[in-house]
Amino acid sequence: MSQNIDEGPKDPWIKINFDNSLLSGIPHIDEEHKKLYQLAADILRAYLNNPRDKNIEEFLLELRTTLSEHFEHEEVEMAQRGFPEFIEHQESHSTLMTHFLRLHASYTHNLMSFSDLYTFLTKEVIQDHIIKYDLIFHQFLDQKA
Repeated sequence: MSQNIDEGPKDPWIKINFDNSLLSGIPHIDEEHKKLYQLAADILRAYLNNPRDKNIEEFLLELRTTLSEHFEHEEVEMAQRGFPEFIEHQESHSTLMTHFLRLHASYTHNLMSFSDLYTFLTKEVIQDHIIKYDLIFHQFLDQKA
């Protein structure tokens, strides 16, 4: 369902690029991070083109599944590798999923703004979670290597 990040019908300014400096060295985790970046771009583009586009609901459901699976996979990796901040990271997953469920409900009731969507995707998922929290895990892996 996701389209190429570089394809954008009316909104060429939305470009969310995955940076290889964020690679963890765990291939399936890295692919999930890339997919989250892709979904963020797709959802924002679709919303800007038409906030009630039927594809947005499909994208949001795909995002929920991707987040849920990613969190599960990441938690397994952290537990197996003895990551000392595992519990805190696990709690951040729970908080992020709760925020997603609220956002999705607000979309369903026509209450979600572009600002809400943009903040969730770019700040909470990408900046705070992937770049900030996951980077701590990546640094831990680098130190163990």
